[in-house]
Amino acid sequence: MPEPDADTSKSTSSSTRSTAPSSSTAFTTKKTLSEKMPEHIMSCVPFYDFLANNLEKKIGLREASQTNLSLIAAYAYPDYSVVTIEGDGYWGKTAYCRYFDKDWHEISSPVESVVYPAFAVHCCRHPRAAYMGITLTRDGERTPTSDPKYNLSICLAPMYGNETKWLLLTELIEHYKLQGVQHFYLYVKDIDAYSRKLIDDYVKTGEAEAVYFREERDRPGKEWQLVGVEGEETLRKHLPTLVFHNTSVIAPQGHTAKCVLDTRRVVIMWVHYPSLLFPGYIEEHAEKEDAHIRHYRDQYDDNWGKTWIHEVEGFGNFTMTDYPEHLMTPLHQNVKKRLDRVYRKN
Repeated sequence: MPEPDADTSKSTSSSTRSTAPSSSTAFTTKKTLSEKMPEHIMSCVPFYDFLANNLEKKIGLREASQTNLSLIAAYAYPDYSVVTIEGDGYWGKTAYCRYFDKDWHEISSPVESVVYPAFAVHCCRHPRAAYMGITLTRDGERTPTSDPKYNLSICLAPMYGNETKWLLLTELIEHYKLQGVQHFYLYVKDIDAYSRKLIDDYVKTGEAEAVYFREERDRPGKEWQLVGVEGEETLRKHLPTLVFHNTSVIAPQGHTAKCVLDTRRVVIMWVHYPSLLFPGYIEEHAEKEDAHIRHYRDQYDDNWGKTWIHEVEGFGNFTMTDYPEHLMTPLHQNVKKRLDRVYRKN
């Protein structure tokens, strides 16, 4: 999405609903409009023609039923901003960029844009905007949010489903902290109360930011992507890296891949791969000896054991493997420390 060589040190964010305001919520600050902005993003987004051409070709087309429009974050660059949205079904729809000062007074006329890719809206940059909003008309309610910046972070595909997640999530976060990840963005569709205590603690310590999606079930859970420990013995019996050993052959290159991205070079990103990059940039694939990802599989979840197991068996024979020995001790200690902090009863 972001432009190459863009400065991401300044960012603002907001969230909004697409419902038109009633008379009691309509804006009353039109008199504060002062800066004259372009009427359309073609005047400020330097790669607008590139976006428009790919939009016309239907690159990245996503056809889905419309859900409520709400925002996740907005990212400011020298000449333009990119706003990410949570709502689905708006690909190619006209949208309006809104600009507000620190007191949520509107400071400019709306600028016309388009939802492209499916969950992004490009906008002109406003030098005095503290917050931004996106509406399908020229009015709408808004709720501000914020986002931090880190050199290396993980965006976890939205968690969904009724199963408990606390142990797997703790291990995942502590594993990647050992790899140098500085921050975690946790997107949550469904979460049990016990696991939420863990998420709240990571947020409290500043190691994670959690975005909770609305509870309406307007599309399947997987379309949103993407009980207690008492004592050392329980952890030894259930920590996945200690008990999961039956491992498949590493999948062929590109099969359910995960990516390390410089987001300034990517226009459209799917769960497993980017489908559109800015001109001049290409994908590079890491050799399996240099990098691979361990992916836990529950044979019963989403009918995986019947739907996909035979394809994985086709890669080669399963073998018994262990988590790297030099990482096992610190991982185990860090997971136990975190779980004791969150769940241990005094």
